[in-house]
Amino acid sequence: MESTEEYQSFVEQLVGMQLSLHRYLLTILGDSDAASTVLQEANIVLLKKWTDYVPNTNFAAWARSVSYMQALAFVRDRRRERLVFSEEVVRQLEQRAELNSDTSEDRLALRHCLAQLSKGSLELVQLRYRDASTIDEMANKMGKSSSSIKVALHRIRRSLLTCVQRQMADARN
Repeated sequence: MESTEEYQSFVEQLVGMQLSLHRYLLTILGDSDAASTVLQEANIVLLKKWTDYVPNTNFAAWARSVSYMQALAFVRDRRRERLVFSEEVVRQLEQRAELNSDTSEDRLALRHCLAQLSKGSLELVQLRYRDASTIDEMANKMGKSSSSIKVALHRIRRSLLTCVQRQMADARN
């Protein structure tokens, strides 16, 4: 029998994925109620098959694949009803959901990393990317040389990249 700690870790990962899985299913099915129903069914399958999951592998991908199979089953079962997507449409939406999922996870990680920047670094990022200021405009506004602004932005971008990569790796584990 598997250890209680492994099961506890599995359940914690599953609970942490609920919002992401619901968004994923909503993108595929286009209906919040259907997504909630399929998520409940997927949770049951995931809990029944928890021993099939290999620890230290991509839990999110495994949970999404089980959810995807449940979404296909849902579509097949509801095919008699009007306005239910065909399996081909669900496959196409699933591909888009994969792209959106990665993007939204990236954005969440970036938001987290931006929140950790110093006030001055955040101001530089906002001037450059939110306000679309040029390097020269930023230098004039802040009373610094253009080259010092370039160096500062380079360091901030490198720091953000490292932080986002670390956040994404932590999210996958």
